[in-house]
Amino acid sequence: MGNLAGRHGWRVWFAGFFLIGLGWSLFTPINQYPDESDHVYRAASVVRGHVWPKIGEYTHGTGALAPVPRAIHEVFTTEPCTGLKSPPMCADRPGDPHTVDAVTSEGRMFPLYYAMVGWPSLISDGRLGVRGMRAANAALCAAWLAAAATILMSIAGRRVVLAAGLFAGLTPLAMYLSGGINPSGPEAAAAVCFWAAVLALIHGRSSLARRTLLVLAGLSGTALVTGRFIGMFWVGLILVLSLLTAHRSVWLPFVRGLLKPVFVPIAAAAVVMGAYTLTARSYQTFKPLRPVDRDLSEVVRLSLGNIDKQLSELVAYFGWLSVPPGPVTLASWALVVLMIIVFAAYGNGQVRFGTGVGLAFVLLLPLLIQGLAFARPTIGGWQGRYTLPLAVGVTLLAVIPAGVSSARGRIPVIVAWAAMAVYTVGHIAAIRDAWGIFTTGLDNTRLSPPFTAVPVTTARAGLVIVAAGGLLILAAILLKDRTRPDRADLGPPAAKDLDPAASLSAHRL
Repeated sequence: MGNLAGRHGWRVWFAGFFLIGLGWSLFTPINQYPDESDHVYRAASVVRGHVWPKIGEYTHGTGALAPVPRAIHEVFTTEPCTGLKSPPMCADRPGDPHTVDAVTSEGRMFPLYYAMVGWPSLISDGRLGVRGMRAANAALCAAWLAAAATILMSIAGRRVVLAAGLFAGLTPLAMYLSGGINPSGPEAAAAVCFWAAVLALIHGRSSLARRTLLVLAGLSGTALVTGRFIGMFWVGLILVLSLLTAHRSVWLPFVRGLLKPVFVPIAAAAVVMGAYTLTARSYQTFKPLRPVDRDLSEVVRLSLGNIDKQLSELVAYFGWLSVPPGPVTLASWALVVLMIIVFAAYGNGQVRFGTGVGLAFVLLLPLLIQGLAFARPTIGGWQGRYTLPLAVGVTLLAVIPAGVSSARGRIPVIVAWAAMAVYTVGHIAAIRDAWGIFTTGLDNTRLSPPFTAVPVTTARAGLVIVAAGGLLILAAILLKDRTRPDRADLGPPAAKDLDPAASLSAHRL
């Protein structure tokens, strides 16, 4: 059992997360992930060699053309192609009856993610190919989440407390997005891994080799930067918030230790991403449909009135912002956040400060950006899922450095199990909220675009697969790893432990 939880732990976590993503992909109707058709067109064209977008004012004043197989285009609409300025916004390609030029609002996005998930469409270019692309996305998310969980389970302390910190950030929306074709899912998953690796390096509690943590930090940070052009901001914010939980004496040695193995590849990726973003103009979102003249008071009023929707979107807003979470789901996540605050209270002043600042950013950052959007619509609106790279890791600020599970008695363990139970209830409630709409198409007025309901048998199979994934994850939490320490010095790591010139053995617990 120790061998399973240790050496093979990543495989168990990967299988669990992959099954959850795969189950959600079956349960969710085609084109009921945010902008799914647009992302599919971009992915299908990238893997066929059309990496550089053909930019034009095709949709909302932005977008690009993507040559896609007609069979894939017909998965989302059966209307004949009539032009690029009006629905269905596609044009036949002369001399090529099997391909159409489709307009996609995501056509300017950086191609790396789309190359990683688009390859199943080369095997099957119809509905099965789209399902395969969803499965590829689920596998990509599962790989990052399994890496993050492996790091967490290598940290000294009770596994359930660390797991509670992980899942408190993985809202139903994060798990739902892992099963679709949208870069928000892998972006959030890579962010969790980056959070876990950085905090483990700062606080020196992991039994994994320092070299392994550095590699995971570099890879996940690079993935975060190349997911969206805002990724560099997330990397910087995660580093700052993580350092706030440590004594300032370790800040400079920590930064020096990460300079070459982590910052250099991330910076190189950021340069490439920045050059692409500027050249392809992928920073553009929407052109204003009409002039906007709002004073500051109106902007503030509109932003404050929208904050509840922002938080709801962060928890479990499914479809194209068309299936809101119910009261049970929202109440469950409010309780989970309160429980994480309990963990922070068991830490020192730095832990409480860092966690508090992180939670404040989760609340205030969308408010600020939404205010800018109301004032200048050209920057586009902010949706709750865009906050996921921050929200998924803030809870780790409380559980990784505090050491509550190994030194403070049973209360944190009881709270952690309660948090996991509430998390399960919230996830089940979120599925229930979507069940009737996804399986019957009732209340179609809330759905955009119209869709074909998923068959009940397929939906049930998806739920069984989600449950199987959950049971595997529970087993991974309960399995005892005899190679993992149960106690750790609660003080910050010495400066020498953050020096890259120190021996590798000095960085093991």
